[in-house]
Amino acid sequence: MSDQPISTNKEPKATEGKVGYKHPPVTSQFRKGQSGNPRGRRKGQRNLAPVLREVLRQTVKVKRGGKTERMSKGEALIQMLLSKAHSGDARAIEAVLVLTEKNRADRYTRTEIGRTRELSIYGCSRNGTVC
Repeated sequence: MSDQPISTNKEPKATEGKVGYKHPPVTSQFRKGQSGNPRGRRKGQRNLAPVLREVLRQTVKVKRGGKTERMSKGEALIQMLLSKAHSGDARAIEAVLVLTEKNRADRYTRTEIGRTRELSIYGCSRNGTVC
């Protein structure tokens, strides 16, 4: 018999110097307990979309025809945009057209996705002719 020690772990330790694919040098590995992205995004930091959604839902008082109405900022923005477009403001007309086109495209996409899902549930073909 030989005098070799019995090894229970066949994988080399990180300190043995195996460097290559999926085996970075020990000096460049993260220390235990240290984050891989120490200056990353703070927890609780919100993106633009939730902040914008929250601001547009806030209510404001708007005077229309001598009366004061309460409406969301988003609704007031759309009313003002439509009013300017109606009076002939070219930028407002362009903005209204862009908004309506985006809304139409978004609605079309959602209905097509729903229609495809509905057809697949019933085992119909994609165009709905064979059920």
